Amino acid sequence: MSESSGLGGLFDKAKEKIKDLATDENIDKAAGEVKKRTPDNVDGYVDKAAAEAKKRNDDGPAARPAARPDGGLGGGPGA
Repeated sequence: MSESSGLGGLFDKAKEKIKDLATDENIDKAAGEVKKRTPDNVDGYVDKAAAEAKKRNDDGPAARPAARPDGGLGGGPGA
C-alpha cells in the first residue's frame, strides 16, 4: 500500500466522522461555547455562521463551496 492511498483512506474516514459530528445540535453547542468565550458584539456573527452551517448540513454536498486549486475553499478574497 502506498503512502498516499493510506493517507487517502485516513482522510476519507476523517470526512465521514466530521459528517457524523456536524449535526445541528452540535453546531448549536459549538456556537454557544463560542458566544460564552467572546465579546457580545460578535454574537450576531456566530449566529449567522451557525445558521449557514446548519443550512449547508440540510442542503448536502451541493451546498458546500468547492475547493480552489490552492487548497482553499471557494469564494472570499483569494477566489
